[in-house]
Amino acid sequence: MALTPAQRHLQRHAAMAQGKKQEADPALTEWERMRHRLNQDKRHLKGIQSTERKAELKRQLLPGYAGWIEGVLAADTGRPDDVFVTCMIWCIDAGLIEAALPMAEYVLRHHLPLPDEYQRTPAALIVEEICNPALLVIKLDDKAHPLPAAMLLRVEAMTQDEDMPDQVRAKLCKLLGLTLRHDEPQHWPQALDYLLRAMSLNDGAGVKRDIEELRRKIARSPVAPPDTTQEPPAEE
Repeated sequence: MALTPAQRHLQRHAAMAQGKKQEADPALTEWERMRHRLNQDKRHLKGIQSTERKAELKRQLLPGYAGWIEGVLAADTGRPDDVFVTCMIWCIDAGLIEAALPMAEYVLRHHLPLPDEYQRTPAALIVEEICNPALLVIKLDDKAHPLPAAMLLRVEAMTQDEDMPDQVRAKLCKLLGLTLRHDEPQHWPQALDYLLRAMSLNDGAGVKRDIEELRRKIARSPVAPPDTTQEPPAEE
């Protein structure tokens, strides 16, 4: 379902122009064609029950929107765009996190709303939908590295000033901690800080054993900086 170079070029320039248009535009614009394509693809996805199969279909559908995505990012107008925002969500759902991050930064920078069917803020959705699958992978394989630390730090940077439930932010802190604990020893104290932060945000984050193990690991390491963190206070 990939576009030809000519189709991609047309989409890109139409998306750039769309951000500068007034409301009273001629009918059957490229924007309307993209909305029509999106509605058709949504109906197709709605007929699939399997989350795994939906993710695979989204991977197949997304190249058909490549020119539009490029045009929106290039124009950088911040105009509300359900097509673009939905494509960002589909990228995350399909595991295409690297492709999703520039789109996520755009959505957050311009305060774009999510389509009506999503009941969360953009920041909460971005963090939770990136973290949940990665945390599940680690739960199944404690030594797994589903996402690189640099990518997760980028997510943290773009969402640090955004409001979201503490339990959601705790997932990102937990994932960062569990990822950095497998990094070079000099990063282990940072990993511990993230795990402690996750527990402070959500006592049920499931990181207490990881904190204990990482403290012992730091204490045994001749390379890691000393652990200067304090034990969390006991709950009354």
